Amino acid sequence: MPSGFRSFTAPVVVAGLAWLALMSAPTAAAQEVADASCPGPPNSNVSAGTPATTEFAQPFTALNTGELTRAQVLITKGSGSTGDYVLSINTVDGSDLPTTTVLASTTIPNTTVPEGETVLVGSFAAPANVVSGQRYALVVSRPGGTNLFLRIRGDNPCSGQLYARLIPDPFSLVSDGVDMLFTVSVTPPAPVTPPPPAAAGTTSQRAAALAKCKKMKKKSKAKRKKCKKKANALPV
Repeated sequence: MPSGFRSFTAPVVVAGLAWLALMSAPTAAAQEVADASCPGPPNSNVSAGTPATTEFAQPFTALNTGELTRAQVLITKGSGSTGDYVLSINTVDGSDLPTTTVLASTTIPNTTVPEGETVLVGSFAAPANVVSGQRYALVVSRPGGTNLFLRIRGDNPCSGQLYARLIPDPFSLVSDGVDMLFTVSVTPPAPVTPPPPAAAGTTSQRAAALAKCKKMKKKSKAKRKKCKKKANALPV
C-alpha cells in the first residue's frame, strides 16, 4: 500500500438512499445506458491524507461502445472539508495497471457535494470514446483538498482492483480484493436508420422523368436528349 493514505474497516453499512441513487439516478440523456459498475454495500473506507495528493483508480471493462458520458462514485465527505473533486477516465497498460493518460476529465465543485455518505456524480462535457470489451480506469481525486474518503468493498466483488498513487508517482495496488464502488454510463452512437422502401407500384423520380421524355415524340431530337440527360441525374 503506498504511503500517504490510510484505510480502515468500518461496520458494514448498507448505503441506503445514497447507493440507491448511485444505481438508479435518472440518466443525463435519453440514449445513455448503464455500463460497468461495482455495487455495494460498502464494508470499509480508504482515505487520502491532507492535503489530498492521492489519486484512486479502479480498472473496468466497457460493456458498450460509445461515449462515456457519466461516472458515479460512493464517497464520504467530511464535515467542513474543502477541495473540489475530479473524476477522470484513464487508460490502463498491458498489465491492467492504471496509467496517467487521461481520456476525459470533469471537476465537481465541493459546494455541490453534500456532507456525509454521498454519491459523487460527474458528467463529461468532452466524453471519452470507449470500445466494448476494452479496459479503462475510473480515477478519483481531490487535488489540494483536506481529505478524500472512498467507500469500498474488501471482499473482491468486482473485476479489477483498487489502485492509488501519490502524485507524481505511478499507480500501485492498494490491497488484494479491494474495490471502489462506482458505476459509469455510456451513450452509444445513434443507429443508422435506412430509408423506407418504396411502396409497391410507385415509380422512382428517374424512371418517372424518363417516361415523360419518351412522350416527347413531337419534340426535336436535341430536346429529347436534353430531357434524358436531366432525368438520368435524378435519384433512382
